[in-house]
Amino acid sequence: IIIIFSDEVEQSFLRHSDPAMLGRPITKPVVENLVRAGIKLKVYAFSSGGWAGRPDFWTDISSAGNGFNFDLTSNAVNMYNDLMSIIDEACLPR
Repeated sequence: IIIIFSDEVEQSFLRHSDPAMLGRPITKPVVENLVRAGIKLKVYAFSSGGWAGRPDFWTDISSAGNGFNFDLTSNAVNMYNDLMSIIDEACLPR
């Protein structure tokens, strides 16, 4: 289980400082394919969304990871209940 708390858009700054080094930055499709490949992996995000015209920018990644995107809010009770729903799903018998 991966749980992300962020108020920023998904991004990567992973480029080698030496232009002679081969490689490419880690892009959103690379991350989506990676989390899809995890058979038992679950990715959950708590994000505030609403940047660059997109309502919630972590939804694509959390959906690819068989998870869900929750609202990142200052309401402690809502955040607690959302977090407990993740823990319940992982720990309670099916």
